[in-house]
Amino acid sequence: MDPAADAGGPTDLLLGQVPDRGEVCGVRLAHVPYSAWTLGTLEVSSADTWGHFPARHPYAAGGIVNTALREAVADAGMSPSLLARKVGVAGKTVDRWLSGERAPHADTRMRVAEVLGVSADSLWPQAVKSTIKLGHDREIVSTYPFRSLCPTSVWASLLDGAKKRITMSGYTSYFLWQDHPRIADRLKAKAAAGCEIRFLLGDPDAEMTRQREELEGVPLTVSTRIRITLDQLAKMGVTPGVEARFSDSPAHLSQSVFIFDDQLLYTPHIGDGLGHESPLFHLRRLEDDGLYDRFAQHVDVLWGRGRPVPIVGADS
Repeated sequence: MDPAADAGGPTDLLLGQVPDRGEVCGVRLAHVPYSAWTLGTLEVSSADTWGHFPARHPYAAGGIVNTALREAVADAGMSPSLLARKVGVAGKTVDRWLSGERAPHADTRMRVAEVLGVSADSLWPQAVKSTIKLGHDREIVSTYPFRSLCPTSVWASLLDGAKKRITMSGYTSYFLWQDHPRIADRLKAKAAAGCEIRFLLGDPDAEMTRQREELEGVPLTVSTRIRITLDQLAKMGVTPGVEARFSDSPAHLSQSVFIFDDQLLYTPHIGDGLGHESPLFHLRRLEDDGLYDRFAQHVDVLWGRGRPVPIVGADS
């Protein structure tokens, strides 16, 4: 039997929206001779029509193509390469996810799901089931031994996804302006859309700040880092919905909490190290009085005791 005839005639495998530029897991398949399709585990029949590709292909290394992920990418109007950029991984990594060769780690699964606007368990149900937690630790999305190891894409995704509340309660929050150069414009846009933006900072002139500077012993002092944040906030001008307060609590100096709606990033500061040298925990609210609520309530108490920074916001 002529395999080309059995495939339904043309030897083009039509995928996506452009019939002559089909792609499976980053591999262009348009105008590929039928004899090439039969290598490995690729199976083609007349049922393979526009918008669909077989459940197995030669690049899957024996894995099953992740149809749910492929469809979610298409529904979001993205390409695999665009998804890779948004999540902060290599294009070949996304290819392996699509091919079923491997599944991402839990924190990356959450980022992919957020970018695509779907649930992680719909994309990788088996991976999610194998790591399901039943205790209070189920609110822990991921952990990092150093804050600097948390990808900037995680921060960007949380920032972009927040709609109601963004609270930056780092003692200086200096690194935000360095890692996200356009964050001021993004925060102003969030505030204009009704999101509450709060910065809880240490007082650059406080004795507690001076003592911390002596402990750290670095040229870029704590007070200087606070003033950089104050300067960036002042440059935003009068922005309704954006507020800043000074905190005088030692509990603020020893730990930083960054809240984005129902998720937060928490850093307990260890010894005399800088913030990026301390661990970071990514939490998602899943229960009342859980880990997320404990840290969020801690921030709310500090905010209630704080002193307004007059140069920031319309009501500060």
